[in-house]
Amino acid sequence: MFDLSMYTPEMIADYFDRIGYKGDGRPTLENLREILFCHLSHVPFENLDILAGIPLSVDPQYLFQKIVKNRKGGFCFEMNGAFSHLLRSLGYECRDHLCRMTTKPGLVRPRLHRVTTVKADGARWMVDVGLMGDMPRNPLLLEANTVQYDGVNSYKLLYHEGEGWRYLQRPGSGEGEFTSKYHFMDIPQMPQDFITPCYYCEAHPTSNFRAGVRVSLLGRDSCTLLSDGRLRTFRGDKVEEIPCETREEQSKILREYFDTDFRD
Repeated sequence: MFDLSMYTPEMIADYFDRIGYKGDGRPTLENLREILFCHLSHVPFENLDILAGIPLSVDPQYLFQKIVKNRKGGFCFEMNGAFSHLLRSLGYECRDHLCRMTTKPGLVRPRLHRVTTVKADGARWMVDVGLMGDMPRNPLLLEANTVQYDGVNSYKLLYHEGEGWRYLQRPGSGEGEFTSKYHFMDIPQMPQDFITPCYYCEAHPTSNFRAGVRVSLLGRDSCTLLSDGRLRTFRGDKVEEIPCETREEQSKILREYFDTDFRD
């Protein structure tokens, strides 16, 4: 069903060029940290294929063509799928997981997010390049109750029997309440396990990904989002906002801020 062959050295070089990574790619924690941020800051989260009715795939070779060769972005099943396959091709030991979003307390959602855990320098780390908005700019040590700071936000992982790992986030480095984002069982998924949830996000009439333009990209200390007819750039406690309600205005924003555009 899928071509799961590793990315070749030539494909890896093309991937590195796409994300602006200049290192040697050896499977170390230092390189993982740099490759992660390069991906987050060069490849936008976006749902433009879904809005255009273009069928999606989670095949790693298809994702390479879309993200690297065609220089598009994607959403979690695509972005984390390609990123995980890149890491495996570099020699990292990876596990892929299905997540349940928990941003709305009391609402039980299907497992509709994908995340990766990676072994590096003798420990396991969580990496995610597929959420809209702020995400950890550094790999998160898979260790319960340890607060980790990436220069913008603080993060924490909790572990519960029967639920697995729960990922929480709060703004800044000081005191404040953590917000639960998602949780995942510590059970590796096969590539085929992501076909159905990806299709749900793509095709189900209640899917948020069909409700309008959703695009975001991270900077070292910023997060830029296009949604709900406005472009917002968050930097610390400041927000810059540009209204862009028409398709022409949004197309200009997509080109200037995200190096992408509508598909039709």
